[in-house]
Amino acid sequence: MVIQTTEADTSLSLNGEVTQASIEAPGTLAVTGSLSASEGISLLATETLTVAANLANAEGTMQLQGTAIEQQGQLTASSESTITVTALDGSITMAAGSLTASDLGTIHYTASQELSFSQISSTGGAIILDVDAVETTVADELLNLATSDQLTILTNGDIGATEAIQLDVAHL
Repeated sequence: MVIQTTEADTSLSLNGEVTQASIEAPGTLAVTGSLSASEGISLLATETLTVAANLANAEGTMQLQGTAIEQQGQLTASSESTITVTALDGSITMAAGSLTASDLGTIHYTASQELSFSQISSTGGAIILDVDAVETTVADELLNLATSDQLTILTNGDIGATEAIQLDVAHL
């Protein structure tokens, strides 16, 4: 499935299973519903990307990119699938209760500003956070990061409050 829109503000409701999904929008893009892909998902917006959908990927890469990212749903990858979330000129905000999880693949969040997140976990892949600052979505909530592989946090700013960091990693 390939969707390229010329609309400045695009809103899509997705439901189903596909081999691959690629959606590009020349402005904001809002995606709701539920989508499962066997070989990859790519959502690209030139402005804010809002993902209120639950996205699942079996193989390949799940790529989300916009100037800023608002994640309200679940992002899951099985096998060695990677998840890459990139805010080119803004923040990434995960709603309370949202989750990004991978079996063996790497999870990589990159933002020119802060990452505000709920839960990121990988049972066998690395987690890489390359952002200006890291904080939790809900005040007084612990930073919830879990991986049996390597955790890398690259930041120019703060990493939560010192009493609010909960890490479960094999290599830090």
